[in-house]
Amino acid sequence: MNNRLNGLKPDGRVGRENQERYDRLAKAQIETLRYYFNEEWFDDHTIKKDQAKKRKDADHSRYSLNRCSECKQVWNYYLDRTKKIKTRYWDHFNNLPLKIKKCRHC
Repeated sequence: MNNRLNGLKPDGRVGRENQERYDRLAKAQIETLRYYFNEEWFDDHTIKKDQAKKRKDADHSRYSLNRCSECKQVWNYYLDRTKKIKTRYWDHFNNLPLKIKKCRHC
C-alpha cells in the first residue's frame, strides 16, 4: 500500500532497530489518544517515571549461563550498578544443557 508511513510493514509494527522511527510512532499514538480523550486523562510525569523504571529494572546479562562442576548449581556473571562483575545463582534453569564451569565459590 502506498499510504503507509515510510515503509511500515503491513501489520503496522516497527522494529526497535530504528529507534527514531519507533519513538516517532509511539509519540503519534499518544497524540492520537490525546485527540480523542481530554488532556486530564494523561499524567506525563507518571508515564515518564514508569518508562524510566522499566528501563532501570531490566534484568539481563551478556554472560552465558554455566553449571558448576562441583556444586551443580546454575550460575552466570553479571555487572551490578557499579559495573563490578558479580556471580548470580539461578534456581529455574536446572533442566537446560549448559557449559560446565567451576563457579567462584567452589
